[in-house]
Amino acid sequence: MKYQLPDDLAEMPCQPCEIRFPKYALPMTIGKAESEEAAARIISFSQEAGEWTGVSWNQIIKMMKRDYEDYDEKDPRAEPPFSGIFLSGPRYVVIGIQELLEKDFLRKEKDTAEGTDVFYPTPYLIDFLLSCQTGR
Repeated sequence: MKYQLPDDLAEMPCQPCEIRFPKYALPMTIGKAESEEAAARIISFSQEAGEWTGVSWNQIIKMMKRDYEDYDEKDPRAEPPFSGIFLSGPRYVVIGIQELLEKDFLRKEKDTAEGTDVFYPTPYLIDFLLSCQTGR
């Protein structure tokens, strides 16, 4: 399911594709690896959609399950992908989301039809990440 941004968040400072990062990593930006991975995961949904969108808990959980499944299918001697969930479990991303909410980098709204919370990146987060990328 795709969640459109609420009207008051629609004025983003750039398009999702303008935030560049390796898979699930925004190193040296927000200050804590958990927050950086959570933000990268949430932004990756918008990048795939080609527009800013919200992300539900259900979508985040499916993403992490898919990562575990993809890794399990590989050579058992292979190194896990660069993600904190392989060291600390899914709680790693949960902690990151909580930290992003505390900093007003995300907004949480309830989707009563689906019975889940939806997280929306805020212009504050995107502007902050742009400033890190451009050195502003």
